[in-house]
Amino acid sequence: MPYLPGREERKVFAHLPLLDGAAVNDTLTQGGFRRSQNIAYRPACESCASCVSARIPAEDYVLSRSERRTLARNESLARHVWRPRRRWSSSTCCAAT
Repeated sequence: MPYLPGREERKVFAHLPLLDGAAVNDTLTQGGFRRSQNIAYRPACESCASCVSARIPAEDYVLSRSERRTLARNESLARHVWRPRRRWSSSTCCAAT
């Protein structure tokens, strides 16, 4: 099913490099690109401008009642960020024991 009835969708894709991905993504985002993992893309239809990237300023966002309930229900959950202890490679994770 097309994005808009009776129209074909076209996109421009860009691969985000591993070393400079964040900087490249920032630049592309300013140009209307969206990101999905290590791919950036934007609508590129010749005669249509209906697709618009939407950005929500996080500091101005107001939680809905159901979002507040969900947060309250899950307030006992904790998140921890851990640094990797070692670097894995195919030789270390797949080695015969």
